[in-house]
Formats: sequence, C-alpha cells, structure tokens
Amino acid sequence: MICPEQFYLRNIDPIRDTAGRTITGPGWLCPNGHMTVKFTQGELCSRNWRQFGSVYRIWAGTTPEIRIITTPEHVKHFYSDSNAHLKSHASNGGWLFDEILGSCMGLVNGTRWKAMRTAFEDTFCFRETESSYAAVFKFASEYLKDLAKDGVECVTIDPFQQLKRYPLFCAASKIYGDMTVAEKQTLWDLGVNHTELMRYVLAGGRYRYKSMRFTATGVTRQIQRFSERWMNFNRTMYETRASSRSEQPLIVSIWEGASQGRFTHREVLHTLTEVLFANLDVTSHALSWLIVLLAESPGVQSEVRSESRSVVDESALLGAHALRKDTLLGMALLESLRLKPFTAFSIPEASGEDKFFNKYRVPKNTSVIIDTAAINIKNPFWGEDRECFLPGRFRKIEKSEVSVGSGCEKTRS
Repeated sequence: MICPEQFYLRNIDPIRDTAGRTITGPGWLCPNGHMTVKFTQGELCSRNWRQFGSVYRIWAGTTPEIRIITTPEHVKHFYSDSNAHLKSHASNGGWLFDEILGSCMGLVNGTRWKAMRTAFEDTFCFRETESSYAAVFKFASEYLKDLAKDGVECVTIDPFQQLKRYPLFCAASKIYGDMTVAEKQTLWDLGVNHTELMRYVLAGGRYRYKSMRFTATGVTRQIQRFSERWMNFNRTMYETRASSRSEQPLIVSIWEGASQGRFTHREVLHTLTEVLFANLDVTSHALSWLIVLLAESPGVQSEVRSESRSVVDESALLGAHALRKDTLLGMALLESLRLKPFTAFSIPEASGEDKFFNKYRVPKNTSVIIDTAAINIKNPFWGEDRECFLPGRFRKIEKSEVSVGSGCEKTRS
C-alpha cells in the first residue's frame, strides 16, 4: 500500500520553500488523515498545529490540503481571485459525502454552479430577503409563543435543541410555501435521517471509498432509503404546489428546471439538502451561541433589550433596524460568530494560479483551507480581551479592517 507521503511526492508537485525544503505538517493519521479531527477536535488541532508555522500541509484521506493560519494578509492574498476559485470535489470528503452532498451548489463549479445559482438566487437574494422581514418576524414570534407553556412568559429552554426547528421551517417556507403539520413532520424526520448519515461521513474510514460500498451494506441501504424518501418528498411537494392557482413557491421552478435538463434532479436534491439540512446545523449553531452568550452577559443583554424596545412592535421599523450596521444586536451576532465558529476551518478550495505564502509556492489547483479560529480569535488584532464576548469592540473597528482583520472568507455561494 502506498503511504500518503509517497502518494503526495509521486503525484503532486511538492511544495518547497526558497531553500528547497519540502513543506511540513502533522503526521498522517490512519485511516482518514486529518479529515475527521479537523472537524471533531478543531480548536485543539488549531492550537497544536501552530508549531508548524503559518503555512503547512495536512491530509484529507490521501489528499493533501495546505493550511494557512494566523495571518489575515494570507487570507486576503488567497481570496484576491476568489471569483475564479474551484471548490474541491465533494469537499475532499470521500464517497459517502459525495453521495449525500457532492452535487450541491456550494460544491460544484463552472456552468453547473451558474445554472443552480440562477435557479435559486431570486428566492434567496438580498432584495427578496429584505422584503420578507415582516414574514420572518411573524414566524419567529409565533415560534417563540409555541415554546411557552400555558401562557407562561418566561420558560427555560435548551437553545441547541429547541431552536433547531425554527431555521429549518423558516427556510423551508421559502422553498415550499405554506406547509401542513404532516409535511413539516416528514421534513423534520428526513433531517434527523440526514444527521445520522453525516455521522458516518465524519467517521470516514471505509466510508471514504466507493469500492467499500459493497462491504458497508447497511449504510448503503440507509443512503438509498434516504435518497428515495427525499426524492419522493420533493416530487410530491412539487406536484401539490404546481397545481395551485396561487403564487407558486421555488420548488415548482427548480423541479421543472431539472425536468427540462437545465440541471439534474441530483443537483436539486443535493442543494436542497445543503440549504435545509447541512445549513441547519450552521444556522442553529450561530443562533444558539448568540442566545447563550447574551444570557451569560446580562449587561449586554440589557443594552440589546433597550435598543430593540422602541421598534419591537412596528414591522417597518424592525426591517429598517435589521438593515442597520451599527446596532448592538448586529454587533453581538458578529462577536458570537467570531468566538464560536461552526468549524475551526473553512472548506477546501483552490486558486487557478500559483500563490506565494511566506517562502512557499503553492501550485494552482491545490486545496487550501483557512484556520478561522486562529484568525478570528487568536490573532493579536483583536486585543488582549480577544477571547471575551464584547460586542462593543466593533464600534471601534472600521469596516475595511474587519474584512481583513477578521479573516472572513469570500466565497461564491
């Protein structure tokens, strides 16, 4: 068996510094390289791997990924041509990941990406989102009222569990329109099923390799059942909505687009999986941590309440308030995202041209990932109190500084 180090030297132009020394990094871990630990132990890896410097190599299975950390200047340089970047196939996640999400809009390139983006953008563009504030606020208000028991205004909740349904059904309403209780329950069950399958993706091992589908028969059957249920659910949602005389939701146009060959049903289903299930974890993570951090900071919480009290009953004022860039609530969200990123690392993507970082030349089409934890938390830019939840810090930072200093990545999707 060829070890990953030999595979790397044999098949890929070795990355060397100006003195001719090959780039280093943590040793390969059996059987997934660093694919699993960079998600499950992200903050620990971020801390331990800094010994290799600001540019080094890790492994996703047998695929090398170049990791750029700590310097926002490197991030700015890498994303200077972001509009031409290519996402790595199935995010270097292997066979099972490819089966579940590999053809979603966020992971395809070129004409495939453009076709899917065109189909979805009118529903999720800023203009449409801006016009939907009243509906979103109404949805949120009704959701919170449902959490209360027997009319009690103050209840204790677990935000990481009880808020998950909110972003799911809020996003689903943009795709399917009004949904029945039965339709919502079916969608929720499919989401739970998807989460179970993603555990195998993170486990890696034989689930990384297509040839292993014949030995992992139980998982293979689970994928097939999920795919069939997901296809049938969306086909049914299309059929019931297409026959309606009222305004037709997004599912109608994207399903017809696939039937007409503008893109495939697999691409539609994977993109819906991305929007509703994969992004559900991202959204609920961000929402839950914001609530937890505010709960732990009564002073900030009190200021946010005071700021919002004057507009809470006027939907028009709420919309204008949400658009502002200088509200404490908005700053609290930014601070929460900074301190509690969903993952410590970005998904891999590649530039179409050679990039130079420190003394290293990274060849074009090489997978590169960003250590968001190192840049957004550990970087000295944020000051001595950088690990504290202090939303007011954004009042002192220019917008141009944040776009560089925070290491925010610019992506096409």
